[in-house]
Amino acid sequence: STALRPASVATLELGQNRRNPVGEYSWIPVVVPRSGSAELRMYDLTGRVVYQTRDQFWDGAQQWRIRRDVLAADGLYFYELRYEDQTRIRRMIVD
Repeated sequence: STALRPASVATLELGQNRRNPVGEYSWIPVVVPRSGSAELRMYDLTGRVVYQTRDQFWDGAQQWRIRRDVLAADGLYFYELRYEDQTRIRRMIVD
């Protein structure tokens, strides 16, 4: 993860990945309200978890870098961010 700026926010924010469709890598913007651990999961269209990672974040805006080679095939994927009792989901295209 990469810290961008401090922020005072009340809820978790999950942005649209940049480089969509995904090239060699993609950045996923995240804003967390307090420092803590967050989990990112990526699902294929069948709902199978194809990638999962956990990281520590400072409060504020950050980015998660995802390499293309962690995703097995081209297509549509969903990514889910879990932080404390909050969850956010978005989708990405890999080609």
